[in-house]
Amino acid sequence: MTQSGNYHPCCRALNALETCIHKDGYLRVEAYVRSQGVPVGNARDGAAAKSWKVAEGCMKPASIWIWQTAYEIYGWDMVTSALIHEFGHCKLYESEGIWEGSIEVERKANEYGRKHVPPDLVPALYEEHRNFFLKSYETPWTREQCLEAHQQWCTQFERTEPHY
Repeated sequence: MTQSGNYHPCCRALNALETCIHKDGYLRVEAYVRSQGVPVGNARDGAAAKSWKVAEGCMKPASIWIWQTAYEIYGWDMVTSALIHEFGHCKLYESEGIWEGSIEVERKANEYGRKHVPPDLVPALYEEHRNFFLKSYETPWTREQCLEAHQQWCTQFERTEPHY
């Protein structure tokens, strides 16, 4: 799998015994989302070709699926931001009955996610992560376009930045 500049060498798979600050942050958010009654699971095995999309959610019943290999592309911080965003979709649907349909709904899900997750669990670059993915709603991306855009996006951050 192609790894972009956002993949942290310290990051390990979800089922690996080793951990890092980035994976620990993801696990804390996952535990929080589950504690709020929203199951979080792994995307189906047959869906591996969609791992570049990071996550998907469902409104009835509220649930979220994460691609286990998405961290290899984006790093755990960006996967954590996607989990928070999908949780935002669940809270938005619960509150307003809106699930999807426009870039405005995606922006609102970003806001709901940030609002409904404790601030200390939100990655430092949550807004930047979400703005990156909003671009795919302005012009739909293929996997290759997304990965190329992500590599370019990562160049704005120093490799020493702990939460890019």
